[in-house]
Amino acid sequence: MIRKFNYTDRIKIKRTDLRVSVTYIGGIPHLDADITIDTYKDDLPHDAAIYVEAYHRTKYNRFSYGTVSNILPPDNRALDAFTPADLQDIRFRVKIVDESAMHGKILALAEGVSAISEEERTANRMSLIGVNEEDLGNRIWELDLEASDMPWLKVNSKIPNVQTLLRSDDMFFCAVYPEIVRQILSYILIYCEEDYTLQDPDPNDETPDWQYRWLLYGKTLCNEKWPRKDLNEELSIEWIEKSVDGFCRNQRIMQRISGLLELD
Repeated sequence: MIRKFNYTDRIKIKRTDLRVSVTYIGGIPHLDADITIDTYKDDLPHDAAIYVEAYHRTKYNRFSYGTVSNILPPDNRALDAFTPADLQDIRFRVKIVDESAMHGKILALAEGVSAISEEERTANRMSLIGVNEEDLGNRIWELDLEASDMPWLKVNSKIPNVQTLLRSDDMFFCAVYPEIVRQILSYILIYCEEDYTLQDPDPNDETPDWQYRWLLYGKTLCNEKWPRKDLNEELSIEWIEKSVDGFCRNQRIMQRISGLLELD
């Protein structure tokens, strides 16, 4: 049974806080959504429910994305209500709902959100890291974490069609990117001499240190603020692993690998 919701005094969720796309796993279209709600958290109950709805004319799928305090994408995000033609003009809405009363009250809403393209999704995926081609001998990739602007993923220039590998090879992405997330966050919290965990940049500064941007990214992955660098290395490792697990969950790593290998 589909619940009906009240629309009163709602917050408008900015499009810049949403990244919604359609990905294909084993030929089946799935929803892929990144939702950032830090701007609105102080105005929302921590247990308010988050929903993402895909719709085209009278057809739609609804997905529960956890709560304000714990954004959790569902395991099943198959867009099974739509034909291939529908997907060409599919739209999305994001609702944050107070369900404490009999009839849910919508507290925040984004309506008519378009799916970003594969090229945009790839660009967003890479926005926190640069990519360079280098002769790495017999190695496929390595990270350069000493640059001042951002971490750099170096890939072996001797690999044929290496740009195609980076843009669209799911096996490479699933095998390599979780480890990239782990190595970058480990560098910031454990191995780097400078402490970025206490940094509090000017809100008007659009280009804080890349280390701080990655800490913010880790926070969105595990829904927890990072620990202080000088407190306890075990706490840092636990936070890093939660962030890697959140990355794998958001990117549906297991499902994508299973689809590639035709496993149940």
